[in-house]
Order: sequence, then C-alpha cells, then structure tokens
Amino acid sequence: MKSFHLAGNFTGGSSGLVFPAKITQGEGAINNIQTGPCGAPLLFSGAYASKKFGDAVRSAIPGIKTVIFSGEVWPGELHRVRSLAAETGADCMIALGGGKVMDLAKLVKKDIPSMRLINIPTSAATCASMTPVAVMYGQDGGYTDTIDTPVADEVIIDDGIFYCLPMSFFAAGAMDALAKYYETAAARAGGFAAGNFDDAVFALALSCRERLIKTITGKWDAQDRGLKKELVELNIILSGLISCLGKNTITGLIAHAAAHAMTHLIAAKRFLHGEHVSLGLVMQESVLGNKGSLEEILEFARIMDTPTAFSGIGVDAGGLKRFFDAYTTIDSREKISVYAPAKLMYNDLEKFL
Repeated sequence: MKSFHLAGNFTGGSSGLVFPAKITQGEGAINNIQTGPCGAPLLFSGAYASKKFGDAVRSAIPGIKTVIFSGEVWPGELHRVRSLAAETGADCMIALGGGKVMDLAKLVKKDIPSMRLINIPTSAATCASMTPVAVMYGQDGGYTDTIDTPVADEVIIDDGIFYCLPMSFFAAGAMDALAKYYETAAARAGGFAAGNFDDAVFALALSCRERLIKTITGKWDAQDRGLKKELVELNIILSGLISCLGKNTITGLIAHAAAHAMTHLIAAKRFLHGEHVSLGLVMQESVLGNKGSLEEILEFARIMDTPTAFSGIGVDAGGLKRFFDAYTTIDSREKISVYAPAKLMYNDLEKFL
C-alpha cells in the first residue's frame, strides 16, 4: 500500500495481491495450533499476553521457546527479534498479542521469508494480524513510517480471548474499521483511487460500514459475548481483508495521518490507535466539508465514547504546534494533502481542542 502511495502509482493490479492463507476462528482455537512440518517454532509475545494466554500455546507445542516483545516497533527491536529468530533456527513464529506484536512479526517474516508466521491477536482494536503492512515507530513510540510486509500464513481468532476485553478496545477497532470507508470514499471523490480493485475495495468498505452502523446503533448497549464476537469479525477479519484487497489502491487520507501524528504527543500515547483515528476522522471530514459524514462519525463516537477533540486524548493548546509539526512532516513525506482541497492549517486546529 505505502510503496504504491509514495511512488505515485495509483494503478492497481493483480500482482502482489495477498491474503492470509488460512483464517481459523472459534472459541478455544488457540489450544489446537498446528505448525505443520515446522520443527523449530518460536513464540513471540508481549509480557502480559504471554502470561495470560501463552500457556495455551506452550501446552499445544511442548518445548517451544519464547521471546518477549519490548513494547515498541522500532529498528532496534526488529534487529533483536530477527537475530534471535535466526540464532534459534526458528522456522515458524507464533505471534501472540496486539497490533505492535503483529507488525513486528510481519517485519521479521519480511527479512526471513521462509519462516512460517501464525498470528494470534489478543486485541479487538486492530486488524494488524491480517494486513500486508506494518507501522514503524521510533524508540520513543512516535510514528516514522508504514512498510509493506508479507501477510501471516495463518491467523487464529480465539473468540474466548476477546470476551474479557473492555469495550474501549472494540470501540477503537470499530473506528479504525469505519475509517476504511470514509478514507476510501474521500479518495474516490478526489479522483485519487484509480486502481483495478478500487470498486471492490469500496464495496467491501461500504458493507463493513453498513454492518457496523447496525451493530453500533442497535446493539452497543448489550456488551455481551455475541456483540463482541460480531465486532471481532468486523474489526479484525473484514477490516483486514479490506486492507489486503486495497494493497494496490489508495485508502489512506487525513484521518490516519492525523492519528500517526498524535503518537508524537506524550499525553496521547496512552490511547489506542483507533481512538486517535476517531479524532482524525472528525478532522478529516471537517476539512473536506462532508457535513453528513461528520455528523455520522460524531454519533458513532458519542455512542462508543471515543475522542472527538484533543481534550479527549489529554492534549491542550500547548500541544497543537507539536501535533502540527508532526502532521506536516508526514504530509510532506507521504503527500497526504493531495487528497484534500486544502491543507490542514495550524489555525484550524483550535476548533478541535
């Protein structure tokens, strides 16, 4: 996705179109992991996920070695994990955790293509387990780049893992999934999404939005297992498939550029990516003058209690310049502003406080 964007290549094609070869979903799925002919599997996980869910993997694969994620996707961590994988002769990596664990694992697979990758997400706030891209940060957690990667060979969705998650994770994932539609629609309206798969990407994103509308407006108060399972399918699987299909088209716009810029704000670091996207979507549709879409997004945010102002992520007026500098750096490097009729100007930011 990003390589096509930076190259200014807006024409899709079948080459390079990739999806995970296998998606396994069901309660208890983590207990039945099959690594096939691989003889040297490696479990890669954050400390919390390893403690809470790792025993299921270790029971299914006795003797498996574990590497604990440091917590940040940056070149130093990639080098460390890649080196450990090479030193142990790992021919299969089982990545267990949130979006950053998934992204780091995909980057390792990019450097060791022969290694089988099995992603087991533990967060409903991201589709990273499914997608062919990874986000790279600096050691301090500030966004630096989005990199094309291979997809996982298999994604295992264990519904039981998600039942204990608070609704804030599902809300963040829903906003990230909704962004696929609003960003793709805006790119199409601006004439910048001219790929062979553009119609299919838009149709899938529209379907995801329509299903999320019914779920968010009609079932949110239930907060039961049925709702959580449905949101896992939408936030992880369907949203992930949209990103896979949209690899050769333009789906990024102001919302994600703004969300990435927010990672440079200390106060905003404790919020999930989808919560950053929530505010980013408000910014995007405001700048583009899409009143109907803006009202719709604000209603979703009201129901799910996601941020729609800088104050919602702990940022005051003093943080606006830092955000603006980070945003314009991303805008200049990734040419995000070509999708908008006007740039996101500094003076306009005050209305989002």
